[in-house]
Amino acid sequence: MDWIGRRVEVRETRDKVEIQLDARHLVTHRRLEDAEHRHIMLAEHRPPRGTKRPHPHPEEAQILKVVPQIAGYVAALKTNSRKLAVLALRQLLRMAREYPREALVAAVAEAARYGLYDLDRLERMILRRIARDYFPLNNDPEGGP
Repeated sequence: MDWIGRRVEVRETRDKVEIQLDARHLVTHRRLEDAEHRHIMLAEHRPPRGTKRPHPHPEEAQILKVVPQIAGYVAALKTNSRKLAVLALRQLLRMAREYPREALVAAVAEAARYGLYDLDRLERMILRRIARDYFPLNNDPEGGP
């Protein structure tokens, strides 16, 4: 339903409950006597049996906004990760925000090629790629003094 997560106004009387989203959208339900401090879902609000509503993850949309090149990996991560999908997506979103895009995309491409969905290992792969750029060693011929 479109009302989930939106601000509504609720009015209760002795025999009914009114829920109003705005001036045009008002819903009235009869009040059940035994329902105090209980969660009750009316039959007309239940989805049909056997149907599963997809729950989009806001983290997924944010990842794809920051790094759209890894959409295939994100979709596969949701089904193949050993972590809960939400936790895996949060970890990947953190990496997308913290690490350079080129290193992230290259590491994700390599991980996808090998079917690797362990995000701790993916993060180590990213860190290895950026180690020389951000942490040059003194005896490194490319690294300066």
